[in-house]
Amino acid sequence: MKLPVPSCSTFGLNVTMSIGGFQTRGARAITGNGAGAGLNRSSSNLNAVSEWVRLARTSRYDSHELARHSQVSQRQLQRIFHDRFGRTPQQWLNEMRLHDAPDFLLNTKHVKPVSYELGFAHPSHFIRRFKRVYGYTPLKFVCLAFAERDQAAQPPSRWHFP
Repeated sequence: MKLPVPSCSTFGLNVTMSIGGFQTRGARAITGNGAGAGLNRSSSNLNAVSEWVRLARTSRYDSHELARHSQVSQRQLQRIFHDRFGRTPQQWLNEMRLHDAPDFLLNTKHVKPVSYELGFAHPSHFIRRFKRVYGYTPLKFVCLAFAERDQAAQPPSRWHFP
């Protein structure tokens, strides 16, 4: 039995897609005479960060922490994410944590610690989001994954000797 891994159309993320698979738009320079005159988004601190996923995990999937780790303001982070990913930082982080959830579940096998590790305030929030994306509750997902693994590891039945 092959465990289905549906695409995450609710959040616009294909779970088999890596971060490099996102279509990005080039950053554009802001011109004018206001407070942001001469600011070029392509030279911001975030362009030095090449491992977005690692930074998302370090910030515990929180946009305020992501801004702090990136050494930019929350508003600047919003602008950059809008330019690069076409969504807000928190939307992107929510996609990433649901993208990481199956791996955490298969390694941990318990829903509650995984939900807290992924930055959810309550396990029920994690369960609801996970089910919306994958079609199964986290516990059923783990059970199906381990049942598939156990079935593949079973020796042939004794009634089928050659």
